[in-house]
Order: sequence, then C-alpha cells, then structure tokens
Amino acid sequence: MSKKFVKTLVSTAALCLFTSTFACAARAASIGEPDHAVTRQEVREDLEAWVRAGLAEAWRGDGTPDIYSQDYQRRFAEYERLRAAAVVSRAKR
Repeated sequence: MSKKFVKTLVSTAALCLFTSTFACAARAASIGEPDHAVTRQEVREDLEAWVRAGLAEAWRGDGTPDIYSQDYQRRFAEYERLRAAAVVSRAKR
C-alpha cells in the first residue's frame, strides 16, 4: 500500500468516527426531552397514574421490584393506559 492510500484511509476513518460521534451525541441529547415544558398539572397527573397503577407500592422499600414479572408488567401497562387517558383528557380541554 502506498503512503498516500494509507493516509487517505486513516483520514476517512477519522472523519467517519468524528461524524458518527456527533450524530450519537445529538441523538442522546434528544432522547427523553419533552416537546414542551411540563406543567405542574401534568406532573400531578403522572404521579396519580403511577400511584393508581400500583407502581408506587411496587417500588416502596429498599429492594427493586422484578420488572419482568407478570404482576409488574400488568401494573406498568395500567400506568401507561392511565397516562394516555390523561393526555386525551387534556387534549379535549
């Protein structure tokens, strides 16, 4: 291999790595960010859904619940259902 080819190959690899790093950082920065500022009412509704679904009880204490158990999965599905209902309710207001 010629020195020019190796230099081009290394430069291209460095550019790809540099570019992909920025792409990953941008993706990581956007994950979990709400589309709008969360209001106190939305936080209260979320907490109420968490408690009503039984997740507050599941996380009470020092131990971590078995998040793969059927009981926990059922509670989490109920939490998501309650959250979705709250979003629909807010949209109708």
